[in-house]
Amino acid sequence: MSVRFGIGVDVHRLVDRAVEGLGRIDILVNSLDLAFARPLVETTESEWSAVIAGNLTSVFHALKHVGRHMLDNQGGRIINVTSALGERGLPNAAAYSAAKGGVAQLTKTAALEWAPSGVYVNGIGLGWMEGDAMATSNPELLDRTTRFVPMRRLGRPDEVAALAIYLASDACGYVTGHTIYVEGGVMSKL
Repeated sequence: MSVRFGIGVDVHRLVDRAVEGLGRIDILVNSLDLAFARPLVETTESEWSAVIAGNLTSVFHALKHVGRHMLDNQGGRIINVTSALGERGLPNAAAYSAAKGGVAQLTKTAALEWAPSGVYVNGIGLGWMEGDAMATSNPELLDRTTRFVPMRRLGRPDEVAALAIYLASDACGYVTGHTIYVEGGVMSKL
């Protein structure tokens, strides 16, 4: 099935098909990542729009359409995967950082609106991870990246998976509106 997440009507149809086939949606993980790096003054309006659409507007559409079903069912767990760069920023990452920061704010807003209905919304903010094309694109950049991370290594997928399982479970019954960062200490570094 081909789905363009930047267009709300396609997401609406996908969600309706999922509810029709499964009966309900209990967990949504928004994990879209359109990496982009360019100096702010060199970023074109079309590049800006594409990065915002891919990384932020797509999350809005998924939240909106899945959220309706979860609100009707009085419960659900939503996990929005974002980036530490949405909080810290980075030179040459204005569009990406703005979009990922927007995901963290959508997470808080949806959590506040939906908590009384039993729909919990949290985020996972990723640092540089194994398999990250931008961080591992060349050995020199990889070395500089790992030297910047206090743990001196990239994160592993299993370290993110454990947190996602917790956020999707009943053990997380009194946590909503938070973005928890899995980033090797980068957020604590000056």
